Formats: sequence, structure tokens, C-alpha cells
Amino acid sequence: MNENREKGDSEFDVPSDCDENSFTVEYIFDGALSVRQPERGYRYSLDSILLAYYARPERSQRLLDLGAGCGIVSLILARRHPDIVVYGIEIQPKLALAAHINVMENRLTDRIKVFCEDMKHAKPSDFGGPVDMVVANPPFGKAGAGRLGSDQGKMAAKHEVFAELGDVLDAAARVLKVSGSLVIVYPAERLSDLLYCLRKAKLEPKWLKPIYPTENADANRVVLKAVKYGRPGLAIKAPLRVHKPDGGYCEDASKIFEL
Repeated sequence: MNENREKGDSEFDVPSDCDENSFTVEYIFDGALSVRQPERGYRYSLDSILLAYYARPERSQRLLDLGAGCGIVSLILARRHPDIVVYGIEIQPKLALAAHINVMENRLTDRIKVFCEDMKHAKPSDFGGPVDMVVANPPFGKAGAGRLGSDQGKMAAKHEVFAELGDVLDAAARVLKVSGSLVIVYPAERLSDLLYCLRKAKLEPKWLKPIYPTENADANRVVLKAVKYGRPGLAIKAPLRVHKPDGGYCEDASKIFEL
């Protein structure tokens, strides 16, 4: 990051493919938040809502949102926890611009700062010192595996193009204070990769919550909390089932949409 930039300076060069029609606007949480995101390309998913719900920072903590996208997780956390400060890093200029606009339009510039940067270069001094918590919903498709599609932004958000899992966890460990926590959402099928990389980064898994899309389906996501230099000991929490047979949200799942 730029050594001379003051904390809170989050100016962006407008990408050439951005104009007044580049973003759509969605009002969520009964209109409490407005969210602009690219009309085409990567758009936030249920994973972001899950991450924001289960992060649960303590009062006055300082958080870093790694791979912030349009800023949806930062926005929800800041609105839900009115005394925290959130920093966001997003490498894609178009998404970073959307996040920057969202912060301004939701009047949260005093508590959310967004930087268009590569997380691989992040260090504690960029955020005024080590942070208390990192939240991440990282790309999960291995680079070169499967169909990547033609949209570069969407591909980069879903596949390990700019950063692999190890890069994300190394960045988290680097900026976290000792005993600081990471909360991450990741595909259940890659849980073994996640656990291996967490231990390698000195982030000890503390609890894991399986997420089931429906009652009879296998888990497709996990939410996991890890602690920097934490002691061994992993608790498996009760699962969350998202959808009822009729397609509606289960009672517990509906709570993640409340502020």
C-alpha cells in the first residue's frame, strides 16, 4: 500500500467500463441499507449475509474485510454494530468503486474505509495497527479447474485468480493482533484444504458451523472461526438449514436477514 496515504483516504480512479448504468441498486434489510453492485459480473450472494451474521465482533473492535467486493459485509457489520470500525480491501477497481459509493450513500464514511489494493501487500500499519478481527469470503474455485466463464470480474471473485486460499489466510494472520480472530465462509467440500492452510498460517480453528441449503441436502458451506496463535480445540456447532421444502427460509435462517 501507499506509505504516504493517510488513514481514511480511499479515492478511486473511475474504471473505464463504469458509467451511470454500470451499477444496479438494491435496498436490503427493509430499506435500511442501499447496495450498488455491477449490473454484470460478480454480485454478492448468501455467503456474504452468512459471514456478516456470524462474525459478531465485540464492542469497539477494528475489523478488516478481505476481498470486500461491493462492501456488503462491511456495510451490514457497521450497521449492526454501531461502535466498530471496518476497513475493506478489494483488488478489482470496479467492485472497490461500488464499495466506496455504498459507504458514502449509507453515510458510514466515519466507520468504513475502503482501499483498492492487493491483500498480499497488506500490513498492520495500513490500518493503524493490528486489527481485532478479519472477515473473509474468499474465492474458492481452484485456478485452472472447471469452467471459468467469460466475465473476468466474476471469475476473479469466484476463482483463485488474484489470491489463493493460502494468500488470504497469510494476509489475515499478518494483520491480526495476537488472539485476534478470523471468521470465514468456505465450501464444505474444501474443508480439508481450509483446515490445513489455517494451521499453516498459525490460525487455530475454534468453531465450525455447517450450512445446509435444504433439509435433505449435504452441507455446501461452512462458517468457521479461527484465532491467531490459539490453543487447539474445535467445536462443531449446530447446523443451519437455509431453505424449507417449499423454498422459503427456515426460521433460524430468516434471522440472518435482520439487523
